[in-house]
Amino acid sequence: GANRAASLTHRLLAFSRRQSLQARDLQLNDLVVSLQELLARTLGESVRLEIDLCAELPQAYVDENQLESALINLAINARDAMPDGGQLRIATRQLQVEDQPLELGRGIALAPGNYVVVSVADTGTGMPADVLERVFEPFYRAADAPPGGSGLGLAIVSEIARAHGAHWRLQSRPDFAGTRVGLVFPGPRIGARLN
Repeated sequence: GANRAASLTHRLLAFSRRQSLQARDLQLNDLVVSLQELLARTLGESVRLEIDLCAELPQAYVDENQLESALINLAINARDAMPDGGQLRIATRQLQVEDQPLELGRGIALAPGNYVVVSVADTGTGMPADVLERVFEPFYRAADAPPGGSGLGLAIVSEIARAHGAHWRLQSRPDFAGTRVGLVFPGPRIGARLN
């Protein structure tokens, strides 16, 4: 009980602080690789971790510790959605929006430019539309969520994206269709056509 209280307090402080970023140019592939062992242990033996990294990914201007926290939170949520096991896939890619803004939903569109994307996708239970509408609210927990969570994991992810000037896109369907969360960071201004 004391450990759970300490963990909740830590999450509350992280969420409420809205700390200034300690950002630097960072290769997201390196960050994902550095987290691989920790994520595999967090997920347990019943969840297979797959890493799919874009070979020529440009750097993004991010706070390494905050992005690590976001990826760990997403992995824990994914694990909880796969109580009988499954697969978690973390991928990086480049994205170029050329002439027209790219709609992400929720009234958000990406302006033309270059972006770096890191996504976390699971083969879990998925979420119905009413849960999707509220899933990034602080302390919101779906009725069938496993016990012990704080309801802050995805709210923290959303806050980290906001602090970076990044965007997130959530896609999910119920009946074990899985969930995918993509974090979209501003990328380099100059460069070759991105894929």
